[in-house]
Amino acid sequence: MSRQSSVRSVLGLLFLSSLTISLWLGDLPATTWQLQVGNPATAQSPDASQLVQQGVEHYQLGDFTSAIEYWQTALTTYQQTNNRSNQTIVLENLARAYQQIGQIDQAINYWEQVITNYQQLGDLQQVGRMLTELAQAYSKLGQNQKAIALLCGTINHDHPHDNPCVPESALQLARTHQDQLGVAAALGSLGDAYRLRGKYDLGINYLKESLTIAEDIDHLAYQSSALNSLGNAYSSKAQLSYRRANSAEKIEYTKKASALAEKAKNNDSEALKYFQKSLDLAITQNDQSGQIRARLNQIPLYYRLDKYSASVTEWQKEWQKAYSLLESLPDSQDKVYAAIELANLLQPIAPAHETSPWMRCYQPKLEPQAIALLTQAVKIAQRINDHRSQSFALGELGHIYECRDQYTKALELSQQARLAAEQNLLAKDSLYLWEWQTARIFKEQGKVTEAIGAYENAIATLETIRSDILTASRDVVNLKP
Repeated sequence: MSRQSSVRSVLGLLFLSSLTISLWLGDLPATTWQLQVGNPATAQSPDASQLVQQGVEHYQLGDFTSAIEYWQTALTTYQQTNNRSNQTIVLENLARAYQQIGQIDQAINYWEQVITNYQQLGDLQQVGRMLTELAQAYSKLGQNQKAIALLCGTINHDHPHDNPCVPESALQLARTHQDQLGVAAALGSLGDAYRLRGKYDLGINYLKESLTIAEDIDHLAYQSSALNSLGNAYSSKAQLSYRRANSAEKIEYTKKASALAEKAKNNDSEALKYFQKSLDLAITQNDQSGQIRARLNQIPLYYRLDKYSASVTEWQKEWQKAYSLLESLPDSQDKVYAAIELANLLQPIAPAHETSPWMRCYQPKLEPQAIALLTQAVKIAQRINDHRSQSFALGELGHIYECRDQYTKALELSQQARLAAEQNLLAKDSLYLWEWQTARIFKEQGKVTEAIGAYENAIATLETIRSDILTASRDVVNLKP
């Protein structure tokens, strides 16, 4: 594989990784630990208790912004009366609400305050649970190494039984306090973090352990989450095998290519089983977000397994069902990314040849619908003030105009995407995409100096997330016939 091809493949994987992290982490629902109203109102804070209740009601309706306003006011009252216990409850709720609207840096700030409060209150079981929530927030930003450290305290350990988690980690705290709910959550989050670092088999082991516990305690939401994550893990293994099969074919290792392709199909079939089980549970719980997540995850698998037969009809049906669910979702980060994914899946890609949406252009007949979905995504992101998801939607729109050779419009949208990404300095894994896209557009316009400057910016940004590049690069180029 040439250096240029390898670099493009790595960057393609990073694009998918960045977007997938935000899209469909198998993380636990925001209501995992239940939104809380707090202790009965005291003479000092009757209004605050009512405000918290009103916030819960708005949150449950999907009106996260209003919920935040109520809870911020209640928090001020509890701080003035030095009510530490109720402060902590409100901070928890605020963290979940900010996570729903994609303001992950703000959510992290609140989770850290919650953890400090529970430590001071001596509630170590809750400390463990909140460490898991904090780890999930870091995973949403692509900072999986940080997530693993919070969940277990060790990095890249291939033999977990020989390297037990440190006492202050989320998983070990849950085990120490015999908190099966906390253990299931920590194991599931740990499995996802390893999956996203390319350690698929290790991730699968943790996820299966989480699923077993979730089944033992009959927790349907946790089961659905673990099933979805297992589907993602097997799907990732399949994509890796497809790419390796394609590389083997190119250098005429025909027997090796055939074996790798068969392995990929087996992993895709396994992934499809898990996604279907997750979908069934989501339907049982009337979880519309879970339903659209499972359907979108299934589409590439139907396409890859047999894109020339009845499977084509299957993925088209799944796309339409997912599209019909979109409007039922409240404005949230999930809804923004669902709209982006629906646009991307208008024409699924074959992993053996392509690794990300920007490496191909839409068929002309599909462009209007893609533009409509991406425009909708931008508007939702603006309403909830989610800069990161807004940057993805704007960048994708910019690429459509890049494909049309309408470089002025493409450049305008790409620069808007870059500016949006810069609003969240914790999420640099999306910033480089739009710097790179800007560089490509400048190059096509013949603006060499500007193109070089944009390429240099992209490289500088990539250096800050170098560990993720090395993980992705290993998966792309490591072929041993």
